[in-house]
Parts: sequence; structure tokens; C-alpha cells
Amino acid sequence: MSDSERYRRADRSGHTIRPGRPTVRTTFQLCARLGGGSGACLTDTWNQALKICVDWLGRKFPERIPPEAYKGESIELEVHGQSLGCIGIPELGLWSARIQLPDAPFQDAPAIAGRSWTTEIALSRDDFAIQFAARNVCASLPNGDAPIAFTTPVIVTDLADNLGLIEMRPLDGKPWILKTEADLEELHAFLENAQRSLPVYLISETDPSRRGPDPTSDYLLDSAGLARRTLGLAHVVVMPGHLASVWTQRVGKEWSAEMGAVRTYRPGLRFDDHSPYAHPAVLPEKILSWRLDDLEGAAAMSAHFVEMAYITCVGKKMHWGTSLFYADARAKQAELRRAAAADDENWRASYEAQISALKAKLEESIKESEAYNDDAIQAVRECDLHKEESARLRMHNDSLRAALSAKIGQAADATLEIPDSYDALPEWAERNLVGRLVLHPRAKRGLRGADYEDRELVYRALLLLANEFRAMRRGDPSAKEQLEAGIHQLGLHLARSIAPARAGQQGDEYFAKYPLGSDKNAFFELHLRKGSSKKTQYCLAIYFFWDEATQQVVIGWLPSHLDNRMT
Repeated sequence: MSDSERYRRADRSGHTIRPGRPTVRTTFQLCARLGGGSGACLTDTWNQALKICVDWLGRKFPERIPPEAYKGESIELEVHGQSLGCIGIPELGLWSARIQLPDAPFQDAPAIAGRSWTTEIALSRDDFAIQFAARNVCASLPNGDAPIAFTTPVIVTDLADNLGLIEMRPLDGKPWILKTEADLEELHAFLENAQRSLPVYLISETDPSRRGPDPTSDYLLDSAGLARRTLGLAHVVVMPGHLASVWTQRVGKEWSAEMGAVRTYRPGLRFDDHSPYAHPAVLPEKILSWRLDDLEGAAAMSAHFVEMAYITCVGKKMHWGTSLFYADARAKQAELRRAAAADDENWRASYEAQISALKAKLEESIKESEAYNDDAIQAVRECDLHKEESARLRMHNDSLRAALSAKIGQAADATLEIPDSYDALPEWAERNLVGRLVLHPRAKRGLRGADYEDRELVYRALLLLANEFRAMRRGDPSAKEQLEAGIHQLGLHLARSIAPARAGQQGDEYFAKYPLGSDKNAFFELHLRKGSSKKTQYCLAIYFFWDEATQQVVIGWLPSHLDNRMT
């Protein structure tokens, strides 16, 4: 083949080629503490970590890494379309590196034209610990529209295997197998720890009659395999059968996992303020019937959990601690050099270097903000769609209930079975009052150990709020009279719970975080009550408020009175 044939292509002279704005997506991010092994000094651990990082960079970059990099010194290398930079600031205990590479074939997947990958890693140290941070970003031009795969940089597993990584608990690719009730208390504290940034997958022991693909295993999912695949992404916890019931008593059925179920506890969990639906459980039936691509059953569900762990990983706000990535480290290095400059010539060079570093950091920040803005716009659109769908479903539910009432000639709830226990109330309310009334997690907590003697009255009072009170708040002109009749028939009294000024004197007693998962405080404005005895078995109080956005009653506490200066 001649040179002219080898390089023949379309004549683009006279045409402006505009590749277009790339789509930028984070595919992995992690901040963790290095282990280093027992008895290892920080300096030895630092040197080992630095060598592991530079060795990894050397395996990825096409040119030889100069020996200065192993000493933590700054270097810059570039091959057309590929670049590598390291910044070392030993006086501050900082080191960072950035490597930028085009997409390359992986296993059976071909390289995607117009796609590039940027991986940043950083080490930082103080007198007590060494921190490691990593971030992986993929940029795709408009023509590179193939799906972007989530990937964990190999450096993460290199450090975890050789030195150990810790994020509250070790990130060693192994499941945490619970053994004693003391472990349950440790688990509870771990789940509610605000510093936890990774989700927890709790795998419960299955019913012996419902084994998974491995008939010799007591669990549907391969916990060891899942823990390895989610190293740096999640914690995997194994719950033996003899502890499952104890855990259920500790947190409540709606928060537990038993008989082969798997529950995800997402970061930021507060049992008293969050909805269990935000920390979902997957039942054995769903695990065994799950399908994902060409996988099915437990294997498909494990792959699904890995994917969900990545989605959580890249979507969360990161706190990088003392770590500085390449652009920030370069700016810091230039600042230090300017401060140390001794004469005008050195000052000029230092200023120019600092300005260049700050410009590069500004450009990077603009690109990041554009990517975050795109994600935020998409999230708002999806949120609005979910809100619209939820509103339509509530309207449809209301119309079906009205049609049923007209057909049978009485209220649709007239034939509802009333359980004889408080333990059944949360599930009963979720099944029968959905879209009309919701129990706040604090209310569910109030039901534990409840001893008010007339349990049926509590259920009837909730039905009154879900029907007549809700209808009145939605503008039904006849509902107020029906509500008053219902209150009189049940022997209840409806009133404001407490003056807001007095409520503030009781701390959080009359408030709860709502909407669930937010930091907004909702006031328990109203309450239904009966009796004036100080003994809880003879006195009923149901505290609630109206949520205008979702058109439903929110129960904040029941069935006992909350404290005030009178009680």
C-alpha cells in the first residue's frame, strides 16, 4: 500500500470541524485511611504507598517513569493524547498524581473513539494517619455515545491488598460476619454514624427449604464474591439466623432483614427520621427471579447490587479531607514557591507559575460545575416526573375508593379487619392507608412497648384521620360535620397539640425531620386525645400534621402523651 493510499481520507479543507462539548461523568470516587499493618511507622507506610502508586502509574503510562517520582518529587510527562503529572509537597505531607489516557479495548469491548479517562490519586499525612483519595472521570464527545462503564481503578485494590484501606471499617474485600449480640450493637452504631459514606448490604441467612444456586450455602448471595466486587464501594455484612430476630427486635421489622432477604442501608441513616423505603429490602422471591442482561437469580441480583453501589458512589458529595488533587496541589505548590522566592526575578517566575496553576484550576472547576449542573438538571427533571406520577397514582387511588364505596353502599374501609396488636399497625397502615396517611418513623418507634388498653380505638382513630379529616382538608364541604360526628362517636377530642413557642422549650419532642431524609423540622401541630390519666394504659394521644404537598396526614407520635410543662 502506498503512502498516499495509507493516509487517504476525505478532503476537509475549507470546513470547520467542531467536535462538540464532551459529556463528563465521574465513574468512581473514594477517600479512605491507609492501614499500614500493625507496628508499621507512618514513614514506612508512606514510602510503601508511594511506591505502589508510582508502580501503578508505570503500568498504565507508555513511557518509563523517572526515578524522581519514587522519591515523591514532581514530574510531568506527555505523549500525544496521553499525559501524566505528579506533584510532591513534602513540607505539607502531600502528594498527588493525574493520568489522562484515551479509551482502550478492554476484554471483548472495543475502544470508543472520542472518549478519554482521567484518574486522580492523592496521598496526605499528618502526625497520626495517612489518607488516600481517588477519583475516576470519563469524558465522551457527542459521537462517543456508547454507555459509560463504572470502573474501580486497580490502585484501590493494590493499596487495599498490600497496606489496607479503612472507611470506618476495613475495606478489605471481605464480608463482616456477625457472631454475637454485641456485634449487633456495633452494627447499629456503625449504620447511624454520620461519618459513614458507603452503603451497607446486610445479607440474612435463608430458610433451609429455599436454598439458592449453591445448595450447600445458608445464604442466597455469595457474600465473599459481593464483598470483593464492591471493595471501596460498599460494606457487606452477613446476618446469621440466630441473630436476625434479635436485630428485628432492636430496629423493628420494617428496618430488618430475615429469611434470606437482603437490605441496603444507605449513608446518612437515622432510624428515627428516615423512611425504610429509602433503605430498601429485597425479599428471597425477588432475588431468585431477578434478571439482568444475560444473568438470572442470585447472580443477577449480585450484579445489580454492584451497579447500585457504583451509582451511590458517584452521586454522593465527597469530603476529601486533607487530600489535594493535581490542580489544587499544583496551585498550592506555586503559592509556596512564590512565598519562598528571594529576588524580583524569582518572584516574577513564581507569580507566573501560580497564575498558570490557578487558571488551570479555574478551567477544571468550570468543567466540573458544568457536569454537576447537567446532573442536577437531570435529577430535578426525574424528581418532577416522580412527583407527577405519585400525584396521579393518589388521584387514581381516590377515584377507585370512591367507586368502590358507591358500589357497595358504604365506606370502602368499613370491612377492614382491625388487628389486635400494635406490632401489626405499621404494616396495616402501609397496606390500607397508603396515599392518605403515613406513620413517621418516630411514630413507629412510639408503638414499641405501647400499652394503651384500647388498641381498636387507635386503629379507628387513624381511619378517621385518613378519611374524614383528610376529606375536610381537601375541601369536601360535608367532611367537617362527618369528622365531628366521628370524633364524638369515638369519644375523642381534637385540638392543637401545644403552642409553637412552648413546643420549642421541649427540644425536639414536638418536631420530626420531614420530608423523610431531609433536615427540615415539621411541627406536630394537632393531636387526637382521650383520657387525662398519667398512666399510659388509660390515656391516648395521637400527634399529627397535614402535608399539603402530598395531601396526606403524617402521624408523628402515638399512642402516649408527649412531655410538656404540665406533664
